[in-house]
Amino acid sequence: MNDRSGPIRVPFPDVLSMGILRIVPEFLYGIGLYYLGQRWTPSPRVSVMGALATTAALLTLMQLGADDRIIVAAAGPFVLSLALLAKARVRTCLSHPVALFAGEASFALYLVHIPILMVWRNAAQAFFGWPGDYRMGMAELAAMLVLTLAAAAAIHVFVERPGRRLLRAWMAPQRADPVEARRSIHSDQGEPF
Repeated sequence: MNDRSGPIRVPFPDVLSMGILRIVPEFLYGIGLYYLGQRWTPSPRVSVMGALATTAALLTLMQLGADDRIIVAAAGPFVLSLALLAKARVRTCLSHPVALFAGEASFALYLVHIPILMVWRNAAQAFFGWPGDYRMGMAELAAMLVLTLAAAAAIHVFVERPGRRLLRAWMAPQRADPVEARRSIHSDQGEPF
């Protein structure tokens, strides 16, 4: 008789914690939504209706406590519907320049918030002798918010934007030298002979 009272053995335990490979499906999902958004230009009315429907669906799923995978799947059409609002030139509160700047700087905010929080808390522990589990007061939270937003805006303006311009210039197709272009004979596939 086979005794199965011991721990369950997983044939490939490393597969359960695949690191970056676990986000491949979401990445491919995002690429598919991007290409769908590139090929589809709905009317403003359809864009607004799509945004309202996907927002309602996403909020309903979140309130019902649906599985995270279902919520992530529903978040794709939600993000696509917001992008299609802009493509259909529907003006919303998110069209304001301050909201656009905040959206562009959000990646810098994501990158900088934890390092600033960790430096702040470590400094408080080192200089004031506070315990590691102390709770921040409202004034301290407000100061952290202002510091984090200012750092994110600075990183966006002085690092991210110039870097984006540099990469776009570097990746742009280079114009052929006119003298060299006249001298070359090209086949119908664009390959020089």
